[in-house]
Amino acid sequence: MDQGSVRRLETARRCNRGQAALAEAARIDPVNPPDVASILTQMTLHKSLPKHEVGVRELHDQLSRYVHHAAQGGEVVVTMRGKRVARLSPVSDGDPLADLRARGLVREPIQPKRPIAGRQQLRSLEPVSDLVAEQRR
Repeated sequence: MDQGSVRRLETARRCNRGQAALAEAARIDPVNPPDVASILTQMTLHKSLPKHEVGVRELHDQLSRYVHHAAQGGEVVVTMRGKRVARLSPVSDGDPLADLRARGLVREPIQPKRPIAGRQQLRSLEPVSDLVAEQRR
């Protein structure tokens, strides 16, 4: 192994980029070396898949990456100081009550909603927000 290959191996170990990058650095032909870009794409951290559980700070730093992951069907659990506090998951386009209907927990109304007999609708001369603000004083 020549001096350049040894240097690349040491750099890969120092950068702690993973076993695949180390193996690739060891296989480099000194006579016909590949271009630098092909080596760097294999050593880039951003090619790895997002974690399934992530802290708030990392979620903040890489929010768009985790939102794309959720949009593609993935799910991410958010933690604060090691405690699970939230879940980032894809939004379904279906009916949100379909599951509840299937389990028999809710049902469709039999009749349309009608006003209660004997109650009159109140009319106001001023906006209701003005009336509320006046009563709070």
